[in-house]
Amino acid sequence: MHESSGYFGLIVGNLTYIVVGISWLLTNIMWLRIVAVIGLCLEITYMSQQPGGPVWTTMGWDTVFITINLVQLAILVRDRLSLRLTKEERVYLKPVLERLDKAQIARMLRTGGWKTFEPGEVLTREGESVRDLVLLCAGRAEVRVHDTLIAHISPGVFIGEIAFTTGRGATATVTISETSRVLALDQEKLRALCKHDQQIASAIYHLLGGGLADKMHASNERQHPAAEGAKAP
Repeated sequence: MHESSGYFGLIVGNLTYIVVGISWLLTNIMWLRIVAVIGLCLEITYMSQQPGGPVWTTMGWDTVFITINLVQLAILVRDRLSLRLTKEERVYLKPVLERLDKAQIARMLRTGGWKTFEPGEVLTREGESVRDLVLLCAGRAEVRVHDTLIAHISPGVFIGEIAFTTGRGATATVTISETSRVLALDQEKLRALCKHDQQIASAIYHLLGGGLADKMHASNERQHPAAEGAKAP
């Protein structure tokens, strides 16, 4: 009987650390917490079977950690259930949805909201502070620097990303040229969220980085058209 109990403890002990190890490999925060709770429950079972008697200190702290994870899981489930997106909005957010889970998308959307702008409305003014980081989802806008038209913006492009990443004023004036649907995220609230959730921060900065690279490439093509043509065979 004692020998079988020892084998049971050995199996549970090894399984505990395997599960904990798996949790360290997970990037989805919800599954990480679920697996962590399973691992902690196994550890409590393992510590209760020790030859010298239950290890109450470890079991007590495991219980505390389980409680913390369960509370956080409840918050994650609440956030996931609160996410309501139309089919159209899912298409708009596809690049973001591919990198974040529903709970994180819901938290991100709470920093702003959907807006519709009409032609002539200004999103940013050159040199002035920028309140929102804007994702143009439908419509078009014009970009002007020193009153000179330098680009047209199409859906899928962020507006105000330089101000968001640097904290400085707008580098250009962006004006809506046709009725547009945008996702406007309050920059201060979004920065605070990014500090709290590194996965959201990574996704946002990855998307902004890609947009900046595209804009720099387009700018180079406008400034050096002859050089670009000279490279062609």
